[in-house]
Amino acid sequence: MPFLIGRNYYKAMKILDLRATPEVVGEIAELLFDGFSDTGTEAWSTIEECLEEVRESLADGKISRIAVDDRSRVLGWTVGVPTYDGNVWEL
Repeated sequence: MPFLIGRNYYKAMKILDLRATPEVVGEIAELLFDGFSDTGTEAWSTIEECLEEVRESLADGKISRIAVDDRSRVLGWTVGVPTYDGNVWEL
């Protein structure tokens, strides 16, 4: 069954570990930049800052996952970061 994200329909979606698919780092950075560019925040205001954020998500102890469509295009990204001495995971 197709599913809708925004105005686009997709046939399938997979969740992947970003460590296994590092070639999409630039694609994720573009999503991050596009997602925050018109919010009024100064966070991730350049593509370089976005690339750095995505690369940092690959550090030991973090969980970085992507959702991809049936053509392996990135649909979304999330990162889990341990905080409070490892007692809490922040997404």
